Amino acid sequence: MNKQKTIFITSFYGLIGRNLLGTDILKTLFAHSSGARVVILLPEEKQKTYQGLFGSDRVIVEGVPSIPETPFELFLAKLFFFLSPTESAKIARSAIREQGKYFHAAILTLIGWLGRIKLIRQLARRSAYLLTRKDRYKKYFNKYNPDLVFATDIFRHQDVEIMREAHLRGVATLGMVRSWDNLSTKGLNHFVPDYVVVQAEKMKEDIVRYGDVYPSKVDVIGVPHYDRYVKDRRKPREEFFHSLNLDPKKKTIILSPPLLYYASDPIAEMIVHALAPFENIQVIVRSALVGKTNLGKLKPIPNALTIDEPESAEDFIKADIMAGDDHLADLLYHCDAMVSHISTLAIDAIVFDKPAFFIGFNTKPMPYHQSVRWFFDMDCARDLIATGGVKLSENVDEFVGQLKAHLADPKLGAEGRQLVRERYCYKLDGKSGERLGNVLAGIVGEKLQ
Repeated sequence: MNKQKTIFITSFYGLIGRNLLGTDILKTLFAHSSGARVVILLPEEKQKTYQGLFGSDRVIVEGVPSIPETPFELFLAKLFFFLSPTESAKIARSAIREQGKYFHAAILTLIGWLGRIKLIRQLARRSAYLLTRKDRYKKYFNKYNPDLVFATDIFRHQDVEIMREAHLRGVATLGMVRSWDNLSTKGLNHFVPDYVVVQAEKMKEDIVRYGDVYPSKVDVIGVPHYDRYVKDRRKPREEFFHSLNLDPKKKTIILSPPLLYYASDPIAEMIVHALAPFENIQVIVRSALVGKTNLGKLKPIPNALTIDEPESAEDFIKADIMAGDDHLADLLYHCDAMVSHISTLAIDAIVFDKPAFFIGFNTKPMPYHQSVRWFFDMDCARDLIATGGVKLSENVDEFVGQLKAHLADPKLGAEGRQLVRERYCYKLDGKSGERLGNVLAGIVGEKLQ
């Protein structure tokens, strides 16, 4: 009798339900591996909900108690951030220097220089492996005896610990880079999985460059939750806009302003006021899923302004927008432009071939490290802007001019948006979840031969 194949899938980041589990990944895996079962490891407060969504005779939902990082592990996280040879780490060091902490900044500069040496990066990972606990999740390994661990976010500490436990036991590991910006903003990856899956070619280049992963070990599969954007029908325009108390005949701008954590001034209010003279333009202010934004004195105005507020959460562990994803897709499909602080919403809009703009200004001049401008010097933002598919606006007048030009000529920037889709989305063919399921099935089959 063949051994039953068991796959652990982690879901400690709140949007994994939407981004992966709610796609064709499980259906494809079970179609190719008839005897396989999946154990979803996730925060225990989500167990009941996910059991109802995904549980079956072949899918076990296992709630895991919260295990906070120790002070030493938090120290390692900071060390690994500054070991990463990225512009993001360089900007963080310069901010520390601006605070007058010159010795601290000098030490971090030395760490950054050492991080350019592959042997040092390997030594750091090996030391972290030896010095940290690897038994926090042992009872789940003892209970289910998995053949493969699929860590859906290689930078999340729970995923790292589970991969380390798997490595200790000789269990194969597949790690996923969860988002397009992670490789340049999360620091050095603490663990190098046996196999890696990424959404796009740009992310493959980055994981090879920054993460010390061999190209042959990386599969590019696309963005699974975009499968629904491609395949599902969208709500009719008039019905959708009437539900928002807006005019379906007007040009519609989605505005997703910075969180209070990044900017306390009412940037959204300034942008709305700058657009007010244009009677053919209406604005949808999209509130953040996690965190708050200073909207100033903005209030809904029929046929001019609405404030779209998805159900918010305290953090991205608790966040889960599976129920609201169709509404977001309708917003993107029917809008004429997306305006945001640094956000995946820019790429989401480009999936629907809509112009995207980054807010690179505050309501008044501010020192560089206190402004929103510095975010767009990070590697991820800089590379995205370089495609020409997303425009960076460095003041409100520049933004209004850029927006007017794109509304007047919808083909403006089309080549850049196509490059974004090629570099950051891979294939928009509705089969990304299927490709990911095939990767899982292939690895399990290979390991059991």
